[in-house]
Amino acid sequence: METKYLEIIPKAGLTSQERADEINAELYDISRPDSISAGDTTNAMFSVVHKEGLNSIMVADNSFIPVHPDKDLAPLVSLFPDLTQGEINGLVAYINSQNGIHFYDILPSNTKEITKQYFEDNYLDLQQEV
Repeated sequence: METKYLEIIPKAGLTSQERADEINAELYDISRPDSISAGDTTNAMFSVVHKEGLNSIMVADNSFIPVHPDKDLAPLVSLFPDLTQGEINGLVAYINSQNGIHFYDILPSNTKEITKQYFEDNYLDLQQEV
């Protein structure tokens, strides 16, 4: 399964790190009813890498995410303030019409993807021995 490296831009009054963590938690949370998810220690769907001075990167694959029928999508949608009302309506209708979604199917068109090489060069502290 192809891995994507998604740069999370600060928006909606959140830093890149805060927004990445919130998006990740909301993606995980849409599969669970509120009665179960309230007190969960696990709250992430994907890995997120934070590095001082750089925007956070979500390392994601095209995972299938089950959608709980009673889940309110407003918290997830609010993390994407650039979406038009039409895009929001389409996204919510699509998610609500499915038993589950593939992550890449709901990525906004303005999602910034970086290359694996850029990620490794700038976010991982890999040192080669000489």
